[in-house]
Amino acid sequence: LEKAAKRAGVRCTAHILKQSAISYMAEQGFTVGQITEFTETTSEVVERVYMKVNPKGLIAISEGMNKLIPDTISSNLG
Repeated sequence: LEKAAKRAGVRCTAHILKQSAISYMAEQGFTVGQITEFTETTSEVVERVYMKVNPKGLIAISEGMNKLIPDTISSNLG
């Protein structure tokens, strides 16, 4: 793989391909379990490294926080 990439004038390793596959799967909404099974990567690594940069995941977290924060504020105000 690395020799072919070098001949093509691009930087590519098995690790880069694996990172790309995990990032793509996360962006497409695959579950952590599906990603770990397909890529043989631990769920801790998938969650720590890849899920936090998933735009859809960040949007879901943001929406959840938006729902939580107004409820918390209003309950504290009385």
